[in-house]
Amino acid sequence: MHPDLKEALEGSKHMPMWLDRPDRPKVASSLSGNVETELAIVGAGFTGLWASILAKEAHPDLDVIVIESGSVGVGASGRNGGFVSDTLTQYQSDRQLGLPENEPTMESLGRDNARGFLDTFERYDMNVDYEPTGFLHMAIQPHHVDALRALYEADQKSGAASTWLDREAVQKEVASSAFLAGHWTKEGRLGVLHPGRLVDGLREVACGLGVRLYENTPLTELATAGAGTELLLRSARGEIRARKVFLATNTFPNLIANNRRTLMAPVWEYALATEPLSAAQMASIGWGRRQGLSGVENFFHYYRLTSDNRIMIGGGAPGYFLNEPKSFTGRDDPTRFEAIASYFFTVFPQLAGLRFSHRWSGPIGIGRDHSMHFGQAHDGRAVWVQGYTGQGVTASRFGARASLALLGIGETELTQLAFVRRGTSHWPPHILRWLGGNITFSALGKQDQNQGKPGLWLKMLDKIGFRIHL
Repeated sequence: MHPDLKEALEGSKHMPMWLDRPDRPKVASSLSGNVETELAIVGAGFTGLWASILAKEAHPDLDVIVIESGSVGVGASGRNGGFVSDTLTQYQSDRQLGLPENEPTMESLGRDNARGFLDTFERYDMNVDYEPTGFLHMAIQPHHVDALRALYEADQKSGAASTWLDREAVQKEVASSAFLAGHWTKEGRLGVLHPGRLVDGLREVACGLGVRLYENTPLTELATAGAGTELLLRSARGEIRARKVFLATNTFPNLIANNRRTLMAPVWEYALATEPLSAAQMASIGWGRRQGLSGVENFFHYYRLTSDNRIMIGGGAPGYFLNEPKSFTGRDDPTRFEAIASYFFTVFPQLAGLRFSHRWSGPIGIGRDHSMHFGQAHDGRAVWVQGYTGQGVTASRFGARASLALLGIGETELTQLAFVRRGTSHWPPHILRWLGGNITFSALGKQDQNQGKPGLWLKMLDKIGFRIHL
């Protein structure tokens, strides 16, 4: 490692910055003994907490329990960039998803979901450090300029609010010689927030509505109970008997045998956060409008400012492993943190000498068609959703809504949507997925280095319906 990178990373805390706060809620007690409930929700991340709130809002007298194997937000909900989006999927259009023309579009569903997402903060007076900044996508390489221009022209045709920024204009927004052009999307209320405060705020609202929460309660089994009309969730120290169960574990095992291994590819991503920038350092980079930033290359990086003027950066080349990790620290490759740090100082050389305060990593659940999928088990009494593919900050609310609908709770009309009813899309068996995934990652990296031209492997994937690149 270069001495400057070693110094920049030395002493950084090995934990998500978002969860490193003295004002976090006290951890709830673990389950001890046997309890009964009408609705049991497994997983206390965004999806599970949204589901508990929506269920109680629809049916205030409904008894709801949320069970978390660790602590609230310890998974992807506390490890993401905190980007507020109005999309539900990654890359996929209505046509690519095979959705009928006589239904609400994914675009309209996404915008409706984003409105409900943000309205909840206002209704419950949640402090989540939300900033409606929009998103700024940058071209890092010359061939990305045309790709961005195409996105801008599509916005012009549809009437979406966006701005085209040439090289001079984009560098006035953010002072980096690496940025060649920009596409600033301002539609709706897109922006950034503090994901740690969001998950804690959802927890507070849920408990205020009467939801019972158990933390540090790993579950070992989901089985039918009695005459098969109820379900039984077992832990080492107790049992939960429930009429209905929602499995909101995303990338982690959800008690349905082999479920995750065929429906998702858990990809490992890495992130860093800097120390707070001084006034002089902030002036050196501009960034006065504080947009969320993202490249458009295959292995893109994303950046954002926090309320105390740290820069959080994540992305780059992900990791995909043959043996799936059992903890968040099990796949922490130091070279990947070094790569992100090196990229950071390439983009912002004027910040040389700045140190990183936090480093962390975690899995993202990649769906076969880059979108969430729903499933049912135990004659429809158990429901799950998986595979947000990096869109889970806002899309998790829709995942919760539709899952509750499948359980007969709340907006049951959502069960009629083809997006919710469509069949699950499976990945190949694990060993083939690992082999193919790593070949694909190599091909995507080469494409980024080859003016965006796909090699034979990527062309072959296109022909069989696996389009996963620019």
